[in-house]
Amino acid sequence: MSEFFSESWHRIAKNKISLVASVQIHKQRFRGMTWYVLRDTFNDKFFRIRPEAYQFLMHLTPEKTVEEVWENFIETRPEVAPGQEELIQLLSQLHDANLLYFKNRPDSTRIFERHQKHKTQKTQQQLFSIFFSKFSLIDPDAFLNWCSPVIHKLFSARFAVIWFAIVISGGVAVIEHFDELRDQSQGMLAPDNLFWFFIALFFLKLWHEFGHAMMCKRFGGQVHSMGVMLLILTPLPFMDATASWTFRNRWHRALVGAAGMIAELFVAGIAALIWANTGAGTLHSLCFNLMTIASISSLVFNGNPLIRFDAYYILSDILEIPNLAQKAQRQWLFWIQKYAFGVDDISPSQTQKESLWLGFYGLLSFLYRLLISVGIILFTADEWLILGFMMATLTAITLIFIPAYRSLNYLYASPQIHRKKSRAYGVSAVFLMAVLSLFFVPYSSEIEATGVVESTHFVSVFAETNGYLKKINVKNGQLVSQGDTLLEFTNNELELSVQIIRAKLVEEQISLAQARNENISDLDSIAKHITVLEQHLESLLKDEKKLTIIAENSGVWVAPEFNPKLNNWFKRGIKLGVIINPSEYRFTAVVTQEQAFDLFEGNVQLKGEVKLRHNTKPTFTTETVHIIPYEQHELPSAALGWLGGGEIAITHNAKSTGKEAAESFFEVRTLLQSSENTAFFHGSSGILRLELPPKSFINKALRTIDQTLLKRYKLG
Repeated sequence: MSEFFSESWHRIAKNKISLVASVQIHKQRFRGMTWYVLRDTFNDKFFRIRPEAYQFLMHLTPEKTVEEVWENFIETRPEVAPGQEELIQLLSQLHDANLLYFKNRPDSTRIFERHQKHKTQKTQQQLFSIFFSKFSLIDPDAFLNWCSPVIHKLFSARFAVIWFAIVISGGVAVIEHFDELRDQSQGMLAPDNLFWFFIALFFLKLWHEFGHAMMCKRFGGQVHSMGVMLLILTPLPFMDATASWTFRNRWHRALVGAAGMIAELFVAGIAALIWANTGAGTLHSLCFNLMTIASISSLVFNGNPLIRFDAYYILSDILEIPNLAQKAQRQWLFWIQKYAFGVDDISPSQTQKESLWLGFYGLLSFLYRLLISVGIILFTADEWLILGFMMATLTAITLIFIPAYRSLNYLYASPQIHRKKSRAYGVSAVFLMAVLSLFFVPYSSEIEATGVVESTHFVSVFAETNGYLKKINVKNGQLVSQGDTLLEFTNNELELSVQIIRAKLVEEQISLAQARNENISDLDSIAKHITVLEQHLESLLKDEKKLTIIAENSGVWVAPEFNPKLNNWFKRGIKLGVIINPSEYRFTAVVTQEQAFDLFEGNVQLKGEVKLRHNTKPTFTTETVHIIPYEQHELPSAALGWLGGGEIAITHNAKSTGKEAAESFFEVRTLLQSSENTAFFHGSSGILRLELPPKSFINKALRTIDQTLLKRYKLG
């Protein structure tokens, strides 16, 4: 708890102050507790205080000093009287927000320092807020008052039914034309579509901001600021609807926050219906951009509470935790001060449950903000490489160097840890050493690669001619010898062709005999025709012979998929099964180019473990891992590709076999030692884990960055 008396009390005790005349006060209920929101109508700033602080502020007048008011407050209401330290903090915050009036002359030096501090902070925010910055231009409140009758009709229960019908119908239309949507989305950032993209983006953001403003006006709020914001250096309109913060009904505040998404999704639904029912052209392209941008911005950005867009304020209003992000940061600071530095301070949360919620939210929001920053940088760099590098530099400064500087400054100058400075320095040093060890101390690493079990000696059996499966002579898993009949096919057309060719040969033999007696000049042509027919017959007889599948070598016949397929038609070239040698098996895994870099670095003796999906035994350890030093494009089994349920992307033209990988890869092979307790199945899948030499985190991070630059931008 904060101290009741303070050594700094003399700085404010003799001041005669009060709230400025432009401050409006609004009473609100948050989580069953009464709060008061102070609003400065001159600059639209807001400040939330508890009832005890409100009662004290109401007693402040330019005729009495702060100390006189405080002493009188202690006499009349000692049970709720704030301490000196608490009052100093409250009045300092109100002073920083320019909400206090001083009758006597304040400390000009401190005011100048505060002005310079605010000016510096504003400059820093404009410099580093390249992702999001605002510039106010006009006051739209008079226009919104003129539109008020229409606004009340738009945001009504009757119109809500229309909204749901339009949005659902648009969603159904998108699902029905999903293939067309996917194809058209690939050219969304093409030069010929950029014009429509920015037209749609500007219109939607203007409509989005008007949605907030109209909903705010619907519940009696005022909107006095409209201008331009820069989002990733893209100029977009904005309106300031922060007047909703004074609404007593939290659901009204939440609706104001959701109004932008409501407006965008309505446009997306209409655009989807038009897009689905029009052909290629200007209207079709414009509606495609409208529905795509509106849905993505609403669901991915504005609908995500982890970043400070619409869903963040909606969540704050529903949970009744104003300034959610700031309180989450303060919660983490409180935990660090209390448990790491031993500093006793006031927790920003009211209950233990709220503190856990704030801590969880703060961690998730930081991680997501980091993730979205990396995504935006990569997206920007893909289009404009230099701009992407500039954004990466500023992001590193904003997320790493500035917080590090502030942390050092806090350790050095913060009065809160003055008495615990030795412990704070010690804990900070240990933490820094732990971070450095994480980055620079090598630790073990591994690679996981999917693969399949193969016999080291196996022969694939294919259908060498077309035919119907007539008879299966061996069962799956049965041991066969060389020369055994495996499968028998039949082909009536082939048999008929053989009969026809034989009949023609008989006719030609008769014609040849007649020519010898009657017309010797025809002998040569008839003889050539007979030769052609004999060659054709020989070819047909070979195909007929191929209808019977004979084992070329001894082994185990593996073809489980043919048991239920009697009398089915098989085309030439279809794989029928394999004859495997069960004495020795290997595991063939697929390693991506990024993973293979570590495998080829230096003379590395690899060790691995194989985990098979069909086998109950946890792992098979192997020390004979061999890397095939050539890039491959055809997967060893279709089970490793997307069509077979695997993890490797395949090309679109490989749908017939599912084995043509989208990117080249390397094969890694290892022998599997069989025993009485283990059984291997040719073609079964599994995972190979390869143990790599120890590497530090910083080494891996630099390697990943280098590979990304080389792969995406051909730099490195």
